[in-house]
Amino acid sequence: MIHEYEYALAITSQFPFCSIPLRLDSYSTCQFACRYCFAASRGGSARQKRIKSANPGAFARRLERLAKGGEARSVLDEMLVARIPVHFGGMSDPFMPLEGRLRVSLDLLKILRDHAYPTILSTKSDLCASDPYREVLAAGNFIVQVSLPTLSDRLASRLDAGAPSITQRLKAIKLLTAEGVPTACRLQPFLAPDDEANDLVAACAEAGAKQIAVEHLKLAVENSAHRKALSAALKLDLVKYYADRNSPRVGREWVLPVEDRLDRVLKLRGLAHASGMLFGAADNDLLHLSDGTSCCSSVDQLGFKSAFRFTFTQAIHAHDEGRISFASIADQWRPHRSIGRYVNSKSRIPTGSVEDYIRNHWNGYRHGTALDSYFGVRRSDERDGNGFVVYELAEDVRRLLSSGQPLSDGTPQHHAGPILTAL
Repeated sequence: MIHEYEYALAITSQFPFCSIPLRLDSYSTCQFACRYCFAASRGGSARQKRIKSANPGAFARRLERLAKGGEARSVLDEMLVARIPVHFGGMSDPFMPLEGRLRVSLDLLKILRDHAYPTILSTKSDLCASDPYREVLAAGNFIVQVSLPTLSDRLASRLDAGAPSITQRLKAIKLLTAEGVPTACRLQPFLAPDDEANDLVAACAEAGAKQIAVEHLKLAVENSAHRKALSAALKLDLVKYYADRNSPRVGREWVLPVEDRLDRVLKLRGLAHASGMLFGAADNDLLHLSDGTSCCSSVDQLGFKSAFRFTFTQAIHAHDEGRISFASIADQWRPHRSIGRYVNSKSRIPTGSVEDYIRNHWNGYRHGTALDSYFGVRRSDERDGNGFVVYELAEDVRRLLSSGQPLSDGTPQHHAGPILTAL
């Protein structure tokens, strides 16, 4: 017996900086055993033995009620009325083996299709390119984002246990592209050797992807068994590797210093543009280097005009001669009902609306991404009339955002290190 997944539709705690914070999952946990999975790595999110599934009927009734002008009773309803894009597949893969029997994802896709609801579908399975899924995707308002950490089937077999090969995933992109379905590749986490970058980007472009997004590995602090399994798959002691580079701890994860990531991101950005693709920088501190305000599929550049913009990232893009102020996002749409049940208890405040959170954390955000944690952003001594800090954006980053040109003269200043060269 499959029990109902209560949090199938939710808002992620990434809403301060993410343009698609509305998450939909057909299953509560994933049958794929990817060694780097952030959901499995966290102590409070260990894989459940009992998989729960979404209730497509309840989701359909919600959308139908709102489409008929029904009252928005929750923050989720408010976002659905505003048609904020749904990220389908945020915590589990919609096309894991169980889907072949239950077809919950198929039912949800049909509902989204019938409402022409803007949806980014994230997967590392090729099931989405088979019928009837392909037919439904072609008839709806979808972008399919396929994840691949490398171009190597051999390495992927060690990292993505149970998932289709990279070759199969690229074939799926080609099939969907042939049906007119917009596709993107999410290189997450990027674990390909640096000398493979050209071939990897070229393979994504040849398959028909309209965008690539790049995110580096974040190493979980809590789950030592998970770290050991990933280290074994990579044949590298990751704890030592991150410690040797003085990697900072951000929340519940160790993150490589920006000096170990920036040049690679800019190189991949240039390769994507040269191949006619959009680019997303998916590391939290580099999000503003994406084309548009969304790292996921550059959705605001591919037709989803209702992407969520009451964010720190939008404020950076809306800078005025390098000055980043709260006023730049003051007129952006945001929901007003409580978001308290969807965020970490350490971040909660009494009223709990999105605006309350952004206002309370504008001057500093101890438990997550803050404005001055973005690359090239720093606090100034200036405050506006409401007491909000005015931030400053470095000149070379401003030039990069406005022109797409590399920092300085484009000469790499740092080295990738063995995580990307010794595999």
